[in-house]
Amino acid sequence: MLFCLCLQEGTTTIGNEDAPLKSDIVLNGPGIAAEHCVIKYTDNNVYLLPHSQAYCSVNGLDVTEPTRLTQGIYHIDVTHLFGLGVSAIINLKKLSWSC
Repeated sequence: MLFCLCLQEGTTTIGNEDAPLKSDIVLNGPGIAAEHCVIKYTDNNVYLLPHSQAYCSVNGLDVTEPTRLTQGIYHIDVTHLFGLGVSAIINLKKLSWSC
């Protein structure tokens, strides 16, 4: 399943359906926290701000503090990825594996 979202200036919240306030993007899965992370788009820059205890990575490295994003593919958790293009369009893709 592929999702496309055009980012607006400001913040986009990502979490699961148990978040105290409804997230802008709701993802389900064992690795998604209620309040997982925020994508902040300001002054033509995009930042990933993970919440504590939430797994996010950039270029294979764990992210524990605000991190500026450029074009590329980023992990929200072990099964959710998003790609960032130059026009600040985010593509979210849920991957599923079978054993």
